[in-house]
Amino acid sequence: MTLQATAARIGGHHWFEQSLWRLLGGWAPITDDPAASVLLDIHAQHAAWRAGQWWERLPVLAAIERDELIRPPSPALSVAVGHLEGNAGPRTTVGRLAAGYRFLLPRLLACYQDEAGELSVVSDGPARRTLAQVDVDAVADWRAGEALVQRLLVDRSAVEEVVTTVAALERLAIGHPAGEAAE
Repeated sequence: MTLQATAARIGGHHWFEQSLWRLLGGWAPITDDPAASVLLDIHAQHAAWRAGQWWERLPVLAAIERDELIRPPSPALSVAVGHLEGNAGPRTTVGRLAAGYRFLLPRLLACYQDEAGELSVVSDGPARRTLAQVDVDAVADWRAGEALVQRLLVDRSAVEEVVTTVAALERLAIGHPAGEAAE
């Protein structure tokens, strides 16, 4: 992978982690379940730490400002995050947890898995080390969040909220509007 391609991927990871930090951190104080609120806050802090790790791995290039490298990994992910940040985002605890732990973190982990196969053992040592560290951290957050989602699936309305939230985000991720069914 070229230096520019590696820089773009690392910039995408930084963007994703910053987005996760903003979303989880923004949901923490408005979530009515105390355990969920604490978990969201802790995981927001973890995302901020991981974003900082990726910032440190961005190459310093004379021709490119580091901030120019911070971009969404895909246009569809940008749309989905925008949906979550806007008024259309989930309003319930279980909906927020589903968005975080059944949509965002699994996608982040998939990005990390893809990255692991692309980085060079010879030239990407620091990025490989960072990837190993942040992957372990993100997996632990995902597991804790998924466990809480499962504990909150106590009735049909909670199940429907999770299904509806994740389905809307998945439609956005493949380029369909949130309310439109994919064919």
